[in-house]
Amino acid sequence: MVNFYAEPVASAKNSITGQNFDGLPRFQRAMDSTGNIIDRGDYRFALITFKEIFGGHSRTISNYWANYSLLPENFVLINKRDAKAYGLKDGDVVRLVSAASNGIIDLGNGASGRVEGKIKALEGIRPGTVAVSWHYGHWNAYGASGQMEIDGRRVVVDPRRGGGLCPNPVMELDRSASKTGLSDPISGSASFFDTRVKLRRFS
Repeated sequence: MVNFYAEPVASAKNSITGQNFDGLPRFQRAMDSTGNIIDRGDYRFALITFKEIFGGHSRTISNYWANYSLLPENFVLINKRDAKAYGLKDGDVVRLVSAASNGIIDLGNGASGRVEGKIKALEGIRPGTVAVSWHYGHWNAYGASGQMEIDGRRVVVDPRRGGGLCPNPVMELDRSASKTGLSDPISGSASFFDTRVKLRRFS
């Protein structure tokens, strides 16, 4: 069955505007919570995220070393034609940069994290898009680096936990709501597919 009209959506209201949602399919550009269209600027690539089958969430750590043995780091996935056009090859390190962040994160303890990862080119992704999986690129709180204590006990540092990159810091912000993350007004979840980025090459 295909529903062209979704009554549960049409009967719900936008919590910001108080207006009912449209129950019919429609296209609209990415907007903040007050209806302002997000300025795309000159950011070339649409950033999308996904979850590896063995790592359901960023906090998935119950079987960490088994996951690590399958894939020790994630990648910046890009279409082969885009990689060729930008002179990128597998293994080149790039930093993701967006309107929200230059890809360098102050961790608040004198250290910084970077949204940097290795390129992996493939055919199975749309040109103009880059994809980065979650649950990689951990920093202090996961014991990947730094000096972290929990209940007076120091977490044993293991840099393997920091392999790959986490795309969260470069995700688009809703500047009309005190710089919170951009959200989908219907589901109430974060908007995972409305960020555009540039790639800065380092090797």
